[in-house]
Amino acid sequence: MNALCPVCNQPVDPSTAPTSTFQGVTYYLRCPHCKERFDADPGRFLADPGSGCDEKGGHEVHLIGVERPLR
Repeated sequence: MNALCPVCNQPVDPSTAPTSTFQGVTYYLRCPHCKERFDADPGRFLADPGSGCDEKGGHEVHLIGVERPLR
């Protein structure tokens, strides 16, 4: 099990985290947005964990019902 989200390199809670399976391995993601990005290009995030972070290196804020991240 991964302790950090491969997209944003932030801690994940396996009991609530979205998951994706790639090449028979299950990965835990921080949020639905990270899952969407991981599913689109898992090799990128496994080769360079955290490369999906915003330009400040942190995790974008995601709110239910908001169509785009708030900064």
